[in-house]
Amino acid sequence: MKKIITAVAVAAFGVSAFAQEVAQENDFAVSAKFDFESRYVKEGKRYVNENMQTTISFKYFAPSTSSDLVFTPYADFFWMSPTSNERKGMPISDEGSFTLGSEIAIGETLMLDFGYKYTGWNDRISGIGMNRAYVNRTNEIYFGLTKTLSLSDGDPEWDLQGSAYVRYDWNREQLSYELGLKKAFDLNGATLALGAVYGYIDCNKVWGDQRGALGVPGYGTFTLPKGGNDYGYVAVTADLSCPINEGTDVGIGVRYAYNNDGDDQAYNWDNNSSNLWWGAWINFRY
Repeated sequence: MKKIITAVAVAAFGVSAFAQEVAQENDFAVSAKFDFESRYVKEGKRYVNENMQTTISFKYFAPSTSSDLVFTPYADFFWMSPTSNERKGMPISDEGSFTLGSEIAIGETLMLDFGYKYTGWNDRISGIGMNRAYVNRTNEIYFGLTKTLSLSDGDPEWDLQGSAYVRYDWNREQLSYELGLKKAFDLNGATLALGAVYGYIDCNKVWGDQRGALGVPGYGTFTLPKGGNDYGYVAVTADLSCPINEGTDVGIGVRYAYNNDGDDQAYNWDNNSSNLWWGAWINFRY
């Protein structure tokens, strides 16, 4: 653990020498975030214990003739790699994703977000254990809305960020809905961000669209059923970040998530539980 944290810290100060040269008015922005998470929790469920995460993002601030409508296309690359490759004796795969989308700012308080996301696992067999589905990839489209909510007129210190997202994964015929709230506090240069999310998953093909005939000794051959499942989850976060310079910040945070996926024991895979974990990160931008 100490070696991981030390390596992350060295990387932070190494890139900060370059990131401080950021020109804030550039049309293009490239950012990279390196995380260590004590657990990997996705859609309210825990899949991996200690893991490293890397996200590289590209944004293009498209020229606009109107300040009331601003387009910002973006591309995100994400990679999650477990530092311990087993959980409860089950092999666990790396996970990678590619997202292509665009934000549309409408005025100063409303943001639309839409796009496409591909997620894959580099090992099909361990990927089955990883994503609870007989797939090695998923394809998803999404649409989101972020709105600044003012709790006190004329006082931006009481503003909240509210968000609502709808996602559809056609490999699993899965619809997911997510509502979130976030509030940031300025602590003399540092920032404390508090967040809360409620989500609901409605899946019609738990085993995915790549399931095939399985041969089981003594029982013959059979095909996995589609398998339907749905559940809700909540998650809360508290993150403290501190800038190193104009283009680099480091942070640490604590997270909690709970899901109620306990009705269908065949598909919930011991995830009817709560999770408390922590994470630390380095974020820099060119």
